Amino acid sequence: MKIKTTRKLVRHSISVNYFLSYSILLLLLIVSTATFAKDVRPEFTNPPQVASKDGVLETEFTVAPHTIELGGKTVTTNLYNGLFAPPTLRVRPGDTLKLNLRNRKKG
Repeated sequence: MKIKTTRKLVRHSISVNYFLSYSILLLLLIVSTATFAKDVRPEFTNPPQVASKDGVLETEFTVAPHTIELGGKTVTTNLYNGLFAPPTLRVRPGDTLKLNLRNRKKG
């Protein structure tokens, strides 16, 4: 009687080992596939830069509302010269900044 019980335990432990081995392999396959999946989000780019020249920075911003998709959601926000982030202004101490702002916001 003990021999039969031992055989059943051995058979059971072998099938548990196979199950665990295949489960771990399947888990590794799923994780590796998810890790190497291609990221389809657009790459972030820095906004354009506008720098002063001969002590003067003269530029124009047009601010207008626009509906865009951000983080998978549709939002209405203000765009600056058609961009989500306004241009970076580069000036030095003592420079003159001449900024013409065109406000196309409604209301």
